Parts: sequence; C-alpha cells; structure tokens
Amino acid sequence: MSGKGISIFAIVYNEEERIVDFLRSFSWSDDIVLVDKSSTDRTVELARPFGPTIISVPYTDEVARLASAGLEATKNEWVMMATASDVIHPKLARRLLDAINEPGFDYDAISMPYSIYVFGIKDPRSPWYATREDKLARKSIIRFSDRVHEERGTSPSKTYSLPSDEGEELLHLTHRNLDVFFEHHLRYCRLEADKYVDEGGMKAALGEILKACKTVFLDKKSYKMGPDGMALGIAYISYFMMKYLFIWQKFRAKGDEAYRDIKRRILGEE
Repeated sequence: MSGKGISIFAIVYNEEERIVDFLRSFSWSDDIVLVDKSSTDRTVELARPFGPTIISVPYTDEVARLASAGLEATKNEWVMMATASDVIHPKLARRLLDAINEPGFDYDAISMPYSIYVFGIKDPRSPWYATREDKLARKSIIRFSDRVHEERGTSPSKTYSLPSDEGEELLHLTHRNLDVFFEHHLRYCRLEADKYVDEGGMKAALGEILKACKTVFLDKKSYKMGPDGMALGIAYISYFMMKYLFIWQKFRAKGDEAYRDIKRRILGEE
C-alpha cells in the first residue's frame, strides 16, 4: 500500500479469545505493535502468525509506561491506540488512510465514527453510549497517564471530523458477560483505590456515584429501555460503588484486625 500508513498498537493480557479477530480487523495496517503483559494463555502464540511487533513485559498496571513503550516502537507518523475489544469497518480504515494521504492535509488528529457495545447492547440511552472518538492522531501529540479509562490523551491544534457513513465505524465490543465485567472492574477499582493517599478519596468517589446515578436516571433515562436499560444502568453505577468500597477498605476497613482480636479473646490465640 503506497502513501502514509497508520500504526496500530494495543496493550494486551490474556486475550486469546479476542486477539485473532482484533488482528484480522486491523490487518490493513502496515505496522501493528502489541505490548503483551506476560500473558499466561495463548495470546502471543495466536498473534505471531499475523506478524505484529510483540513487546513482552512483566505484568503491571502502569499503563503510561507500557503505552509509551508501544508508541515508541511504532514506525508511522499517524498512530491509533486500540484495545483487543476493538474492530474496525474496512471502509472506515480505507477512508482514514485516504484522509491522511490527501495533499495538504494539515490536521493533527481525526475524530471518527465510534460505537460502544456493552453486553452486546448499543442504544442512545445506554450510559456508555458514544458516537465519535478522537482515536487517530499524529505521534507527536499523543500523551499517556495511569488514570483508569483515561490512559490516552492528545493536545491537537486542529482536529478533522471524518464524516459518518452508515455502519462504517470503529466498534468497541466490551463486557460480553457479567463474569468479564466484574473481573475487569474489580481490577480497575483496586487500581484506582491504590492511587489515593488519604480518606478524601471517599468523598470524591461518593460524588462519582451520585453523578453516575444522574447519568443513568436523569440524563440518559436508561430505564426507558426496559430490563436491558436497567441492567446497563445498574452495571454502570456499580462500578463507582465498587470504587468507593475499595477506597473505604484501604483506609477504614478493620475486618482482619477485628476478627483476629475476637479469635484471640475467644480461643486464646496469640
């Protein structure tokens, strides 16, 4: 493929169920970089036949460091940070390539049509609903942080809004079932709680619960979707409730100490 290319990179861990579809979806790219966090399943084995650059690192949740390593390994000026949950319509990929290769294209980021499916559901009343995302940018303006769900940031001076075309989207297919949902969110909530240094985080987390309730019941009115909307709404709010509980546990929970004292008093344990 002539002209400028687009690099794709993703941080992966134990993605054997999704990695093949992910790599097939982005096979149009001439440069795919995977930062693998020492997967214990067949992720790397299944990925190798597709020819990506694979950087193996010890497991860590320090996303900024891993993402910076992945970004550094990419070879193109234009870069998209993706996840194993993502698939892209081939016509959208073609239009992105056409855009960056247009003579005189002087933008430094591209906003593209984007959809989020949660539990297989996409609906305007979903608290996760989205229609566009700035997922493609010049390498020079991409920055990273360790904030959960806010790992990637950019500081574009000019963003091009790629026109929508029916069905031609980047799709984020997340949380196929509740087991995956709670597995991921327990990990994320622990990670977020670890970043607080005092009990002030509890107040901030409580505010996030109230804001999530407002999103679900007042802004999106997710309940109007019926049982599906109620499930999405409860799941959305539950994340912020779990985050609050993990922060509370970090600073105030005394279960281990209390039970140890009780056993010592009743059983005479030392």
